[in-house]
Amino acid sequence: MLSRAHLTADGQLTRTTLLLLGKQEVSFLLSPHPVQMTWKLQGTEPAYEHFGLPFLLNTSMLYQKIRNIIECHGVMQSLSGTSNDNVEYDRHHGIWDPCNV
Repeated sequence: MLSRAHLTADGQLTRTTLLLLGKQEVSFLLSPHPVQMTWKLQGTEPAYEHFGLPFLLNTSMLYQKIRNIIECHGVMQSLSGTSNDNVEYDRHHGIWDPCNV
């Protein structure tokens, strides 16, 4: 079954399989490389969090932490949970400009 899903190579689990599906306990098999993703918030309230294996599940948890914070006219604004409908396209600069809402 594992070989049919291309999760093994020559009868051995691949590094990709371990990263995406492996338990935290097998991270030593991937050393000397750190087996974690780090979310880091900079600004007035700095914070961070590390996410280990399995990456397939933990990428969703990391994604929930991401907030797009921008500064518009000297005011910090969060774009979390907004759609592109609230953002105006600046044809002069060729970018989406959330400050011109």
